[in-house]
Amino acid sequence: MRLPVVKSGIMALGLKRETDPEAFLARVEPFLTEREAENNLPLGIISGIIDGVQTYSAERPLLAWVEKEGDVELVAIRTPPLKLILSTSASNEAVALAARELHAAREVIPGLTAPSREAKLFSQAWSDVTGTKMRLAVSQRIYRLDRVIAPRPVHGFLRACDPNSAADFAVTARWFEAFNRDVGEDEALPDPARVLGRPGQGLFFWEHQRPVSMAGFSGATRNGIRIGRVYTPPELRRQGYASACVAALSQRLLDEGRKFCFLYTDLANPTSNRIYQEIGYRPVCDAVVVKFENP
Repeated sequence: MRLPVVKSGIMALGLKRETDPEAFLARVEPFLTEREAENNLPLGIISGIIDGVQTYSAERPLLAWVEKEGDVELVAIRTPPLKLILSTSASNEAVALAARELHAAREVIPGLTAPSREAKLFSQAWSDVTGTKMRLAVSQRIYRLDRVIAPRPVHGFLRACDPNSAADFAVTARWFEAFNRDVGEDEALPDPARVLGRPGQGLFFWEHQRPVSMAGFSGATRNGIRIGRVYTPPELRRQGYASACVAALSQRLLDEGRKFCFLYTDLANPTSNRIYQEIGYRPVCDAVVVKFENP
């Protein structure tokens, strides 16, 4: 489906859409992989849609890009009912056009996750055409790891969550809820069954007599994969379990052939930002999660 082309000076900008996720990936992947770390989230979500693990309703995902003279300038993805995801952009005009055209197409956008510059530009344009206000929900930083720096030794070992274990399932469900609460996430709580044993993603525990920390992976890109859902219960924190879990899982993924791993941190949590850097993660760029609300 092609929406009307909008003129920007002498350059023709147009928002285009695709319904086939594999065709969409083929079109936008070269643009996204030019900045693979910054764009690891949209790349990973497209892979998840293709694998069938990134669908949350009967409504079709929004798969769109802004094009100028045959070149991709911006990628926009939404898996309803979740927030819109934006890539890095090649121009400010591409971001503003995306906001105007998605509004014209009557897309419902409750919020946005994007690199900081693109989020600011889109939010301003979206507010101009809808009258809604932007509320900053989370300030994030994207990190990339190419080589693990071993943390201080702690008791325990890394093990995969067993999708056939009722005990593992119960711990995972409880920790998913606690993780969402800690990060202030109010979107639909993911079903652990959608993560355990599914292609392209998984969950691991750091085990010391019982599970003491958790980390997962998902969102594979051409060269990397994203670490996420890192959680340690409050009474077990500050003992090195999260560092050990993330370091061991990152090394496992590198050993399996990934060139690098990515993760997002909450900038309001200085502890997590520090411990990830201590095991080899390096800052790439900042990103934000925003919500759109009626004034």
